[in-house]
Amino acid sequence: MIQNVSRALAEKIQSSILTSIPLWKNQMAIALTLQRQHKAAIAQKQVTDTTNEMLLRNSEMLRQNANIAAQENERGIVDIETLKTTQDNIIQND
Repeated sequence: MIQNVSRALAEKIQSSILTSIPLWKNQMAIALTLQRQHKAAIAQKQVTDTTNEMLLRNSEMLRQNANIAAQENERGIVDIETLKTTQDNIIQND
């Protein structure tokens, strides 16, 4: 009876080894793949976030530059105040 129990236990251990080790290998491969996927997803999120941030910043700078350019295009070559001051300086006889 002890031999039968020992044999059954040995067979169970052998079966566990034959089943468990391939299962462990498979689960390790799955875990590594999932870890790589997680890192790739984080990297993709960072790329997307950075792209969005750059687009927003550039659009704001474009808006500001367009406003400044429009203001400068409307402005004369010489300001009226400068012409008045220049004329006053020329006319004055000190």
